[in-house]
Amino acid sequence: LVISNPDGQTVPALTKPSSISYSVKNGIWQMMVKFDRAAVGAIVAAPKTTLTISGAFACNLTGVVFEGSDTIKVIPIEEKKAKSKGKK
Repeated sequence: LVISNPDGQTVPALTKPSSISYSVKNGIWQMMVKFDRAAVGAIVAAPKTTLTISGAFACNLTGVVFEGSDTIKVIPIEEKKAKSKGKK
């Protein structure tokens, strides 16, 4: 399971914590994974970056391959720190 940017740079998911569960409520398989913040920060650029997550997992003895993309807003750490200092 990895995320990648349009330049082909990738960051693998951390092995823990992670989980795969089935929601009886909505009938959809759900996956939770986390990524190293610094590694992701190294492959994104302000003001926005498109990231793709792709991978596979076993479900009922069959492999499920998936991929999805979205564009995220990237807030530089300096800007984030400046905004948080102004809040009191």
